[in-house]
Amino acid sequence: MYKPIQNALLDENDQFLLVFPKRIRAGEMAIEVFGFKVLRKFPMIYLYNELSELQPYGAEGYYTDFKYLGDEGLGEGNDIFEIFEEYPFRIYHFSIGIKPAFVGYYKAIPSGYTQTAFAFKVPTKPGDLHDLITGKESPYENPTVAGETIIYHKLSFNISLINLGSISVKPFLKVLGAGYDVAPIRDRGLIEDMIKRKVKAKFLTVGGLAEFPFSIPDEWKDYGFSFSRKDFENLLKRW
Repeated sequence: MYKPIQNALLDENDQFLLVFPKRIRAGEMAIEVFGFKVLRKFPMIYLYNELSELQPYGAEGYYTDFKYLGDEGLGEGNDIFEIFEEYPFRIYHFSIGIKPAFVGYYKAIPSGYTQTAFAFKVPTKPGDLHDLITGKESPYENPTVAGETIIYHKLSFNISLINLGSISVKPFLKVLGAGYDVAPIRDRGLIEDMIKRKVKAKFLTVGGLAEFPFSIPDEWKDYGFSFSRKDFENLLKRW
């Protein structure tokens, strides 16, 4: 069972690390880490209850192309996850629940780059039976960390839907989470203490365990710290 996303959300004054995979190759793993403190938290909830019908699995129209989540529907209206340049230190932390349980979704972070499990050499495409999250893992009524996602200014997010059932269906989506206004942590020593768990902090991986071409706000560029896999593991061992 996956825990509810509500149990994973941060509170004001909490500290956390955003972990970006830079290279995920045998013996060559490298990550970049940014630390933040939550200054302000606000709730996030969006419901999508009028989505287009998906045909039974295997029939034409049983999955959709990738689309952004708009305020007027999938691919329609304003992107609900667009964070404007006026808010470089605003971060969204959320999950998506879906029903019925036999319907699933794929994530693309950033848009155009499908989140792919490290075990697969070929990126996922809509209709594939891997790298997806169903209503069983993240139900509409209580979205879970199975779909946990982080978005910030300059990072985009799209989803594709798939019907794995034997009947046509109009799926329902619920976006549940929080937005944070944050302050960067500038001290590498404090970042290392957070990795060593000497200082309480949550680890949030951006984009999953896959390399992707990420861009960060210009205002973040002096606050990132690079670690090799060996460096990171040594810090963890010293906890």
